[in-house]
Amino acid sequence: MAIAVPLMLTVLLGMIEFGRTYQVLLQLTHTGSMAARSASVGDTSAAVEATVRNALVDLNQGDLTVTVTNAEGAPGSDVTVGLLYRHTMITGFFDTLFPNGWVDLNVGTTHRLE
Repeated sequence: MAIAVPLMLTVLLGMIEFGRTYQVLLQLTHTGSMAARSASVGDTSAAVEATVRNALVDLNQGDLTVTVTNAEGAPGSDVTVGLLYRHTMITGFFDTLFPNGWVDLNVGTTHRLE
């Protein structure tokens, strides 16, 4: 029993952290794709960034960096939307794996301008 409880607690907290991190990564991936699609049909870089920030209101906006490349380019060229989010761990249990208490999640999506 003395060995089982810490082991189960470690597994439980690991599942919580992994699940939360994966959920944020899926949000970033979907939003990046949506923003790249928006840019590919004619939105400006500022409008694309606003779209991203409005879609990710539940994330800390100070930890989110949005880069839009070639949004006003010629039709047929590529537009790239990059999202970088500094995801903070909530349990603090895995500080040996993540000494800063956070991990950078980086997502990039490219679409062709129409």
